[in-house]
Amino acid sequence: DSSFFYPLNNQERVKKRISLEFSNEDIIIGWVGRIAANMQVLNTVKLLEMLNNRRSKTFKLLLVGSGPWIDSLKDEIRERGLSSECIFLGWRPHEEINDYINIMDFVPLLEADPWGGCILRESISAGRIAISVNGKSGTQRDFMDGDHAFLVSPEEYLSDTADLILELIEDKNRCEKVSREARLYAENHMTFEEQSERVIKSI
Repeated sequence: DSSFFYPLNNQERVKKRISLEFSNEDIIIGWVGRIAANMQVLNTVKLLEMLNNRRSKTFKLLLVGSGPWIDSLKDEIRERGLSSECIFLGWRPHEEINDYINIMDFVPLLEADPWGGCILRESISAGRIAISVNGKSGTQRDFMDGDHAFLVSPEEYLSDTADLILELIEDKNRCEKVSREARLYAENHMTFEEQSERVIKSI
């Protein structure tokens, strides 16, 4: 619902970043949700590794959530030498999630054919830059096809997402435009009333 997830102003966003000891130079990749082997969180870690190997900026990964695979994920992160770039917050109350989403610069959900993802909708509603894959099922196109979000092709989705992010961080005006379009899309298509009507029509 766009009334629960919304953009904070820049001053509020900076304050939240500082509270988690992020610098102004850090580019924050975000994950919110359950941490399990069948989720896409490992691909987010692989994306972070790709980005930091190219080192044009300092990329950090903010993870909000927990689950049965968290120890294995921490092992993966440690083996890739990324422990200092990853911040685990664990589960947080629902009313705090909007604050954390707001300090994320990019919110990816990456696999060959993802299906939906609440975090993407919440990020769009908060005016963040959501990125996913235009998979065979076409699921993501239902709510991400437009100027308010990004879809990459399924063939090389990790490297294509890394290329896209590296391109976007050099174009502040484009990022701001996508952020505005994301919030506008949410206000027009992600209200509780609009989503309820869609569910009723599908029954």
